[in-house]
Amino acid sequence: MKSKVNTRIKTLRELMRKKQYDYYFISSRTAHSTDFIATSWQNRAWISNFNGSSGEVLIGQDCAFLWTDGCYYMQAKEEINNKIYILNVSDNVENWLSINAMQKAIGIDPETVSIKRGIVIKKIMENSSKIALLA
Repeated sequence: MKSKVNTRIKTLRELMRKKQYDYYFISSRTAHSTDFIATSWQNRAWISNFNGSSGEVLIGQDCAFLWTDGCYYMQAKEEINNKIYILNVSDNVENWLSINAMQKAIGIDPETVSIKRGIVIKKIMENSSKIALLA
């Protein structure tokens, strides 16, 4: 399964290069914000192989990160590729972006990010980066 993850990340990175994205954010959230997540909406699990109920992934051109709660750390370590770095959810994506993504472009599926969170990310990225909301 980990070789499938490598292939999926490689394919995503190729698409990111075409779209000129430096990063692509993948949330655990669905467009319907339900507790049950249908297989077709499990984008984070599909790209990372992490099947915990909590987590978010940020894929960069030369790096990949999984943010998850500390109680899922061991599960994540077993399930994900060793090329994906595991970060604690307390060091959230927004903090990481504000420190590390200066002058970078990020792709986000707006159906998987709340309006409130989208506004927060947009404010973080507005002055220092480009943000692309996919329709």
